[in-house]
Amino acid sequence: MKKIYLGAFVSIFSVGMSAAQVVESPYAFDDTKIENVAQYPAETATATSKALGVTFWTNDFSTAADWTTDNDGQTAPFGWSIGTNVDSWWAAFSGGINSTSGGEFAEAYNGDYNASDQAIGVTYTMTTTNPIDVVTLGGTDQVTLSFEQFGALFNDGQKVYVSTDGLAWREVFTNDNRTTFVGNNPSAVYGNPEVATANIASAISAANGYDPSQVWIRFEWTSRFPAEVSPGAWTTFGWFIDDVALTTNPDNDITAESSVWGSIGLNYHQIPLSQQTAIEFTTNARNNGLATQTDVQLNVDVTGATTFSGSSPAGVSIAAGDYDSLVLATPFTPSGLGTYDVTWGITQNEVDDVPTDNDNTDITFDVTNFTYARDRGAQEGTFSNQGDEFILGSYYDIFADDVIYSVDVQISSNAVAGSELTARVYSLDPNATTIDALFILEDQSAVHTLVAGDIGSNINLDLIANGIGGFALTAGETYFIAVASDGDGGASDGVTIGTTADGITQTCFLYDGPDDTWYFTLNTPMVRMNLDPASNNVGLDEQSQLFGAELFPNPATDNVSVRYIMGVASEVTIKVTDITGKVVAEFEEGTQAAGTHELNMNTSAFAEGVYYVTIASGNSVLTKKVVKK
Repeated sequence: MKKIYLGAFVSIFSVGMSAAQVVESPYAFDDTKIENVAQYPAETATATSKALGVTFWTNDFSTAADWTTDNDGQTAPFGWSIGTNVDSWWAAFSGGINSTSGGEFAEAYNGDYNASDQAIGVTYTMTTTNPIDVVTLGGTDQVTLSFEQFGALFNDGQKVYVSTDGLAWREVFTNDNRTTFVGNNPSAVYGNPEVATANIASAISAANGYDPSQVWIRFEWTSRFPAEVSPGAWTTFGWFIDDVALTTNPDNDITAESSVWGSIGLNYHQIPLSQQTAIEFTTNARNNGLATQTDVQLNVDVTGATTFSGSSPAGVSIAAGDYDSLVLATPFTPSGLGTYDVTWGITQNEVDDVPTDNDNTDITFDVTNFTYARDRGAQEGTFSNQGDEFILGSYYDIFADDVIYSVDVQISSNAVAGSELTARVYSLDPNATTIDALFILEDQSAVHTLVAGDIGSNINLDLIANGIGGFALTAGETYFIAVASDGDGGASDGVTIGTTADGITQTCFLYDGPDDTWYFTLNTPMVRMNLDPASNNVGLDEQSQLFGAELFPNPATDNVSVRYIMGVASEVTIKVTDITGKVVAEFEEGTQAAGTHELNMNTSAFAEGVYYVTIASGNSVLTKKVVKK
């Protein structure tokens, strides 16, 4: 597949879905491995079992002087605070953290989202005042950090670091992998409390050149997108910390982390018969114990429509503190209609002292007749651009030649009847260097006006460029399937779309009209391909329309490309007018065949300002605004 992953950088805006701005530079994942959030082992007054580890240092924030806060020049309540008072503006967090020790706790706060008083460009840190002599207290540098937390992730970065000199800090934990909380997906709220763990051995051990006799621990809060100037990007719903502990690692503990499944990197929860192909499974196995773990294997079991059992190659040994990537030796290929249930996890020769972190989350997907879906099926969240223009969609890989006839879209319950939307199909330009140029509009639906019966329902939108013939899909290509709305200028919520919280970075994208910017989203829009010929009921009146115009780049400097779709062959005229209505350019395109067309205009001679591009064909007229810089 022609995978095109444009670089991701730092920007955010106030919508009901978290997103990060796309820029034109290679994207690289953080080298730091994310530790799993695991169930906290039962604490006892006298921990005697060496195999399960010994807790040798704890802190419950009863002495505020044990911690030094740096709140980046902000005054209370902004930044980190220690005590029993709750500052969070979000009602769900008004009770604070129900920690094991009770009493005092730490909280990070950065203003009230509703008041837009957030501090921008700040980093708040809370660090142990004195270093901890891990070797003397624990007898080893093979240790795990744990702490109880409560809160939810928005666009903020919630991270933990350690240092062995008080100067160089190494990240050992992050909540970046968590589902973003948008106010309507309570499953994204952390448990109260939830215990987070991180094996910090590699970040403090003498074997790696560090000094484990003096270890500092630091909690850090900031936005994940530091270049953003919008206060909304700097919101924290709440992050509470209590009962920090250091525990010697157990003798034997393999942990499954950074697990991935899917075909060519993408996983689908509904797969049409025509697109069945091999599904790969891989996971990182980290040795969080003290002893080398031998014959470590990933095991995958599939039940349901068919049965399957497979493993990664045998003979893998992983030393203490190290990890290895395990890949299923033979991918699983579904073979027919039905539901497939997948359980997968890690085994080793040794008896695991903490077996609860060996398994990955169970998976369920369906092979269908015609539906192709990235989302998990049951709506978990909502995207809303508050009535402003947007385009929202996901990548889909095609493994065999096929035809898409329509697009299914989940409309949320807070959508507004009377709002207008279209479904769109884009191919990808492998030579593109910007995301504006990447997406090539190939087909779309007629404009659909939401009626009362659409609200809270899954609706079907016919593709009309080729009538009931649909749009041909080519094996080996990747397509961007999207829903779009011009909005109503923010007068209402307009079109709102259902989402699920399992987006794969840089495969789901959002265009925000007011920002004129593309972003990648961290949730999956419920926008699905429908390959059923019977799903398309295009009428002759729709086939005759001119539709689907787009301008890029916008704003423009020296050139603007105009893309438009013809339902049937017809003569086309394109005019450019300024804000006074004066025609500054006109193009007679002649008779254009049905399908997608593009006109490249040289705008270097245009004065800076707003212009309107009008595309006319017979009785069909479309007008789009472009800004010249």
